[in-house]
Amino acid sequence: MLSDIEILKHLNCIGCNVKVCIVDECDSTNNIASDLLKTAQQPFVVLARKQTSGRGRLQRSWFSDKMASICMSVAYDMAGVASDILASATVRIGIEVCNALNSITNERVFLKWPNDIYSKSGKKIAGMLAELKQINGSYKIVFGIGINYNLSISETPIPNDLLDSVDDIFSKLSSPKSKNEVSAIIINAVIKALSNNVLPDIEKFSEIDWLKNKQVDVSIGNRNFVGVACGINAVGNLLVRLPDDRIEVVNSGEATMHKQKA
Repeated sequence: MLSDIEILKHLNCIGCNVKVCIVDECDSTNNIASDLLKTAQQPFVVLARKQTSGRGRLQRSWFSDKMASICMSVAYDMAGVASDILASATVRIGIEVCNALNSITNERVFLKWPNDIYSKSGKKIAGMLAELKQINGSYKIVFGIGINYNLSISETPIPNDLLDSVDDIFSKLSSPKSKNEVSAIIINAVIKALSNNVLPDIEKFSEIDWLKNKQVDVSIGNRNFVGVACGINAVGNLLVRLPDDRIEVVNSGEATMHKQKA
C-alpha cells in the first residue's frame, strides 16, 4: 500500500526534498495537481492509490489498478525556463526515468518516443503525459506518469485488448523493492530532470531508444508516412529518414512500429 511516510523516507535517503500527497481515489492525478497549482508551493507530488480516469497523449485512457499500478503527477515551477527546454520536457524526463529504472532492473527498459516506456519484448510498462500551465504569467508543468508495478497482483482484470501488450517493472527488478521505494525512485528521476534545465542528451537517448533504426508509421493529424527512426534532434524531436533519404523532423503526432500489409 502506498504510504507518504515510506515514500518520504526513501526520498530523504536519496536527497530529494519534495512534498508528497496521497489520495485514496481520484479521476486523474494530473487534474488534482493542476487544481493545486494556484495554492500549493511547487514542487509537489500527487499519488493515487486508485485512478479511475487516467489519460495519456492523444486523450487515450490508461488502465490502472489499486494493487498493480503506480499513478502520480509531479508539479514543478518552470518560471524563466527557455521554450525549447519546456518543449523537450517529456523526452528529458523519459530519459531520466528509464535510466533510474535500469539501475534497479536485470532487464533493460526503453523509451519509445516520446512518452512510453517499453520492456525489451516491446510491451508497455509506463506512459507519461506532460501538461504545461500558465498561471499569473508563469509557466508550471504537471507531469503525470502511470507505471505497471506488478500486474500479477492486479485486483482488476486486465482488458483483453491489452493482455499481450503490457508488462510490469516488478518482474524486471534485480532485487525486491516495494511500491513505495519504486515510487520514490521515479519521483527523484522526474525532479532531477525538471531541475536540470538542459536540452535532452542525444547520446543517452540513443542508448534507450526503442524505435532506433526501426521502420515506423508516423501520423501527424491527417498526414501519414513511413520512414526509419534515426534518433532525436537537439530539442527532442524525432528524426525520421524518408525513402528518398530526406530527414523529416517530427515534433507532434505519433510514431509506431511499421505494420506490413498482409
